[in-house]
Amino acid sequence: MGIRLGGHNRYFGKDTFREYMGDADHELEPQYIRKAMYLMYSVSLAAGVITALLHLGLYGLWS
Repeated sequence: MGIRLGGHNRYFGKDTFREYMGDADHELEPQYIRKAMYLMYSVSLAAGVITALLHLGLYGLWS
């Protein structure tokens, strides 16, 4: 997606630093959150379909 995550954060009143992940080709904007959600749901749906097909293939429809 061309965004960088990590860096300085504050959790429960304590400053923390997480290593950076990714390259900052773009500023972080709401559109990237929507893209990440779409990607997450798409991969989850694909994994569910693949799991169901494997289950049907291994155990049959009525077993």
